[in-house]
Amino acid sequence: MGVFGIHNDGIIGEINAMNQRGGRMLSIIDLIEANTLSIELATYLTSRVIKGCSVSSGSQIGGTGKTTLLAALLGLLPANHRIVAVTHDNVTALLDKKEHERTVYLCHEISPANFYSYLWGSDLGKYFSLIDDRGENATNGHLAFTIHADTPEEVYPQIINNQTGVKEKELSKIDMLIFIKSFYGGKRRVTYLYEWDNKSGKHVLTWKWDRKSDTHIRVEDPFNGDLRETTIEKNALITSLFNRLLSDGVRRIEEVREFFLKSLSL
Repeated sequence: MGVFGIHNDGIIGEINAMNQRGGRMLSIIDLIEANTLSIELATYLTSRVIKGCSVSSGSQIGGTGKTTLLAALLGLLPANHRIVAVTHDNVTALLDKKEHERTVYLCHEISPANFYSYLWGSDLGKYFSLIDDRGENATNGHLAFTIHADTPEEVYPQIINNQTGVKEKELSKIDMLIFIKSFYGGKRRVTYLYEWDNKSGKHVLTWKWDRKSDTHIRVEDPFNGDLRETTIEKNALITSLFNRLLSDGVRRIEEVREFFLKSLSL
């Protein structure tokens, strides 16, 4: 399976700029093969990313793969989307322009450290103001970021405080909180997925990793009858594409992206 110019894709360029550790950026197929996430969970996450959502990847400990996980998911964005890395230097200008349609605003990490596209304090508040109050399926832009946290309770105080000015209601802008951990021997697993529920006004647990069976389990009916799914046919197609890529030995994020863009006409 060849690559037809996708190396020049703007999405791939921004993803490669996230690379902090050298080597190639891992794709979602790499993560499935390593059992970091199951093919069922990968299908669900992919369907949400394609549909449009804001997403964070969290781990309290550095080096667990939170950036890799976020990059793998962003590699599946539709072709008419763009990624804009938000920095201390450009966040004010971006806020003034408000050209948000089909734009993912990427913060490499929520952190006080002085690195490229790391945000903290008042700049983090501006970052959260880049998109308006929004509901599911909104097309006026999305956020994507990593954060040092293992639970929603560890996420919230880093975002909602006097320095940022972010209000509690603005947590609704984060559709998905994904958490990942590393274990002895280099094993990494997505441990929890929380999603924003408009009815309850909070993030609710929708997927969890069972350590004993080493499987990812869907929490039964977390939205009280309002399950957030794409069609069964679309999910079945996504799963079949994953299986084909696994069988064909396709791993590079550029090739995985191109295959999905062509196969799903994204």
